Amino acid sequence: MKILLIGFGSIGQRHYKNFIKFSDVKVYEKNHKALKNFFFRDVKSSIEWKPDGVVICTPTNTHLKIAELFLGKTKKILIEKPITNSLSSVNRFDKIRKKSNTKIYVVCNMRFHQALLAIKKKVNSIGRIYFVRSHFG
Repeated sequence: MKILLIGFGSIGQRHYKNFIKFSDVKVYEKNHKALKNFFFRDVKSSIEWKPDGVVICTPTNTHLKIAELFLGKTKKILIEKPITNSLSSVNRFDKIRKKSNTKIYVVCNMRFHQALLAIKKKVNSIGRIYFVRSHFG
């Protein structure tokens, strides 16, 4: 399986360490100074590599623009959360996405955390909630 990571900041590097165990992984990172043999210098060459899946680990405002480039050119796209910072871009992206056969996934790493599942199970017994403040690290 060929996986393309777009963005090689801390999250991109974490994905790389996980995917390299079972996949052929390459990275597109336009700002990376020390390019090695697993990096692409441009989007066109990364598309020509024909990855089976793409993981987008770039700033939020670029997620959907990048995802559009790969619609219909890869089977699956995983987008780091949040998917975007613009509701109008989601509506536009969704119209384009429906014309492709590419599956879209959005990361939500805390979704199955045991503490959050326990809170979800018990939250109704607390009563009406007016404010919540949380911090995750």
